[in-house]
Amino acid sequence: MYWGGELLKCREILTQIIFNQDLPTGEGTSYFYTLKQLKLLKSEFGEDISEPLVSLETFLEKDIESRAKLRRVFGESLFQMTFLALIINFMNFAFNYYLNTKTSFLEYFILNCFMAFGGWIFRLIFESSLTQKVSIFINAQASLNQFLILTGTSVSSNEIITRMNYKEFERDWVKFSEQRKLLMRALNKWNDMGEDPRAAIHHVSKQLSFKFDSTLDSFKKVNEGVKLLFLIVFFLLPYFYTLFSRLFNGLLVNI
Repeated sequence: MYWGGELLKCREILTQIIFNQDLPTGEGTSYFYTLKQLKLLKSEFGEDISEPLVSLETFLEKDIESRAKLRRVFGESLFQMTFLALIINFMNFAFNYYLNTKTSFLEYFILNCFMAFGGWIFRLIFESSLTQKVSIFINAQASLNQFLILTGTSVSSNEIITRMNYKEFERDWVKFSEQRKLLMRALNKWNDMGEDPRAAIHHVSKQLSFKFDSTLDSFKKVNEGVKLLFLIVFFLLPYFYTLFSRLFNGLLVNI
């Protein structure tokens, strides 16, 4: 999810709506669902959706930026592991050439499989931690943005709530009980008394953004610790193995 491919697809759909093109079928992401509902509001009620589309584009840009940060975190780790793997293989070839030693294909294969296995395990841990700690914020913010966009139209609150994927919304907010209570209170006032909920939703959005930034910083620190451990076990150990085994073999050859 950290590559943000579905959001880039939504931006393409957004362009199609702005230029009054047919809305294609797509995956049921929160943003795609919002785009679809805006299109329906325009066709059924003659609603001017130009302002909600601008808001949607802003939210999409922020979401893509958040996912890009996560992509950089993983990309930097992957680059470091790949760079060390290349150094280790280069050392193997260099020692074999200058010390007149030979490394069997099986040894090369096992060594590179060991490093690749470390990178693969690191990615699994990264994605698992991402899903458990970070993606819940992105999903909750996306559903909140959907409410903000739809409440910016002139359609009645009952109509908006009917069109919302309410079960999915409740699922996204299970982990945020305090913010969920504030949000439900604002939506109930909107539905019962017609009070504009956007100020309250913006307040909840700021709280969520603050918690997300704190969680992201914590995630990055934990990821650095895990990455360091994997670099030591799966890359530095092969590095020292290659260094000392080739030097030892070279001494034996020259005796």
